[in-house]
Amino acid sequence: MELARLKMSLVYVRAIKTSRLLFMSFLGIGLCMVLLFMGLVLFHVSLFLYAPWSMETKMMVGLLCSAVYFLITIALFYKIFAQDEWLRIFNAEGIMEQLKEEVSPRREGSEK
Repeated sequence: MELARLKMSLVYVRAIKTSRLLFMSFLGIGLCMVLLFMGLVLFHVSLFLYAPWSMETKMMVGLLCSAVYFLITIALFYKIFAQDEWLRIFNAEGIMEQLKEEVSPRREGSEK
């Protein structure tokens, strides 16, 4: 009984540590994102207010920047949320191959 309590206490302390690290990571990422977005907004505001361009040129630069940001966002989402990338990061490719091999004989047997 004491061993079970000790193990549960250890799991509880590790959960607290993991939660703390996760919170600090999210806070740090959030702060970095806010600073990045503020920098982008201030850059564009200063560019469009103080540049000696015509309105048409400013509009074209704004549209070009929007298109570039949109394409970069699509590329990053594709890269970040790719299943193969996550499997590679967590070294789970071998596990997936093993599961595929185990499932294939079962399917062949059930189709007969």
